[in-house]
Amino acid sequence: MSTAPDSISIHDGTVDPASLTCRPPGDVFVDLLHTLRLLGVTVHCDESFRLVCIRRESRTFQIRSPSLPSLIFSVNADPSMDPVYGDPSFDHGEEVRFMMEICRFRHLADLYLVDSRLMRGPDPVYQFLRTKILGLLRLSKA
Repeated sequence: MSTAPDSISIHDGTVDPASLTCRPPGDVFVDLLHTLRLLGVTVHCDESFRLVCIRRESRTFQIRSPSLPSLIFSVNADPSMDPVYGDPSFDHGEEVRFMMEICRFRHLADLYLVDSRLMRGPDPVYQFLRTKILGLLRLSKA
């Protein structure tokens, strides 16, 4: 019999092996919140074990002047929490909204999945963020 809380959704979709864990869901949830905040992602708790995440739009501006070389600078409301941005070749600083949720499997006790879904924004940027988050979570550790 599973020890998973009833509030954890059952996963029925495809499974990415990098998102699987045997760690307790409460521990994974705390680590997920911490990781998202470290990456400058705004987090809203949607339901138990489900988060709506927002990587805000970049406020980077490029100034061109004939007498000065090209200057790039960033203006942020909270400089201590700058969001992470990918390579400029694919990440142009757009806002990205995505959902992250800890799920369980119907007939597999003590095996969980950190599921994620893009809600709004470019897919390559979402994939970059997802890979970065899952890598920092180290879900396979005991």
